Amino acid sequence: MSPSPAPRLSHCGIYVKDVGKQVEFYTRVLGLIVSDRGISDRMGNERDAGVTDIRQVNHGNALSFYFADPEGNGVEVYMDTPWYVPQPHGAPIDLTLPSDQILANAERHCRETPGFMTQSAWKAKTESRLEQPH
Repeated sequence: MSPSPAPRLSHCGIYVKDVGKQVEFYTRVLGLIVSDRGISDRMGNERDAGVTDIRQVNHGNALSFYFADPEGNGVEVYMDTPWYVPQPHGAPIDLTLPSDQILANAERHCRETPGFMTQSAWKAKTESRLEQPH
């Protein structure tokens, strides 16, 4: 019998009222670090049940597709990119274009965004922060 896969936390987004209290909890109790912080322009929006309203977003570090399942639970399906831009970040994706043009547009947008770096550079920077004593 093969071993079970070990899930990894890739990222999470949390809507909060008291940011300071939540940052303290997640950094002290769970040992996470804050990699990005900001106000989402989606605050307060609710989504229809069913898979009829798909929203596509270029987050820089991923191309994401958001929709609700039949019971209204939010679902995100995404593809990682080799780029990083500070989060939260979102730019539209034109799905009428061929896939190579979508990727070229996403890369161009990322490179024009302040704070752009490659994922490998961002990971190295983040790993060095994790290795420092808290």
